[in-house]
Amino acid sequence: MRKKLGVFGFLIGAVLLVLTGCGSEKKGGVKEEEIAKPVVVSAVARGEIERINTVSGRVGPAVEVKVVPKIGGKVAEVAVEVGDEVKPGQVLIRLDTTDVAVQVKQAEAAVATARANLNNLLAGTRPEQLAQAQAGLQAAQAGLDNARANHANSLANLERMRYLFDQGAVAKQQLEAVETQAQVAAGGLILAEAQLRQAEQGLLMAQAGPTPEMIDIARAQVKQAEAGLESARHHLANCVITAPVAGRVSARYVEQGEMAGPTMPVVTLVQLDPAVVEIQVTEEYINLLTPGQELAVRVKSAAEQPLKGRIKTVSPAADPRSRAYQVKVEMTNSDGTLKPGMTAALEIPLERKEGVIAVPLSAVLDRGGQKVAFVAKDNTVEMRELLLGIEGDAMVEVAKGLNEGELLVIAGQHLLSGGDRVTVQEGGR
Repeated sequence: MRKKLGVFGFLIGAVLLVLTGCGSEKKGGVKEEEIAKPVVVSAVARGEIERINTVSGRVGPAVEVKVVPKIGGKVAEVAVEVGDEVKPGQVLIRLDTTDVAVQVKQAEAAVATARANLNNLLAGTRPEQLAQAQAGLQAAQAGLDNARANHANSLANLERMRYLFDQGAVAKQQLEAVETQAQVAAGGLILAEAQLRQAEQGLLMAQAGPTPEMIDIARAQVKQAEAGLESARHHLANCVITAPVAGRVSARYVEQGEMAGPTMPVVTLVQLDPAVVEIQVTEEYINLLTPGQELAVRVKSAAEQPLKGRIKTVSPAADPRSRAYQVKVEMTNSDGTLKPGMTAALEIPLERKEGVIAVPLSAVLDRGGQKVAFVAKDNTVEMRELLLGIEGDAMVEVAKGLNEGELLVIAGQHLLSGGDRVTVQEGGR
């Protein structure tokens, strides 16, 4: 009896299980496999697609100038801070001028002396100068007469001492002393004769006045002194370091009291409007770029939408190390939102087609290695195999597989299979 009841219970359970599996329904009496899946559709249309290549670069200033002193010296004043806007000629740094000011005064004195000497020569010989030359000649003549008399007396005395020495009346030392006096007197006579000739020449020069050569030499001395003064004044002016261009101070390297030299910059100035992005491109793309061409530039840290850039320069030769070509792109930066160092992505157009069937990339799926999409029709979907063309940033060309005007599923397609029932969401066309 227990065995019969066990078999009977097993059969009842099996029947109930079958009935439960076959008759399961959702609310409304619709079976699970027949539930319509919600989708969003869009009519297939023709448009244009542009294939682009994105190249990364860094935002930089249009102009960057490292200001280096022309002379070295101690920093007396720092007139700018990092971030300051400066105009051309505005003072940046002042150096101590104590030593240079002394050099200027010395150069001014040298110029005054040289000019006075030239003026004396140009004025000619004055009467007092001629009288002085004549008096000098007379004094030289008197000196010569005195030297001749002294020489004659020394010779006579020498002759007498030699006689006495021969007679043994005087010692040899006395004779040698007289001989020395005679030699001194002879030297004095030669000197007096030379002084007379010099005095005569001086009188002749005083009577004739300065020669053209003397005046030319004096003029050259004036020019030399003036050049020295100009150089000293330049050094003094160079103690004030000014901005060579307009811009913003991006860096300052010295403080008051430090030493500055002509080999190291003291300030860096940048011009940020326009901003410049430098990129490196390979030979595959270089011939697609020309100066003046507009490119879309994305700088996410500064703007959500692409910015308009214009190519400024294209390098005609590749860098021998990187074998890449340098391209500079300018962008307007009047509001200053573009900062040096920001990352930028430039879009280089490679290919463009117009009037082709273009659909969103997100609507195209990969099923078994084949590109497919779903088309909604009469509350069901049909899976289409696609032949794609060029691919843009968000759209792709469909060369085969879709017709203009068909309703393409653009949302909800990932859960679809061919023949599924669908319902188009409100506002989803």
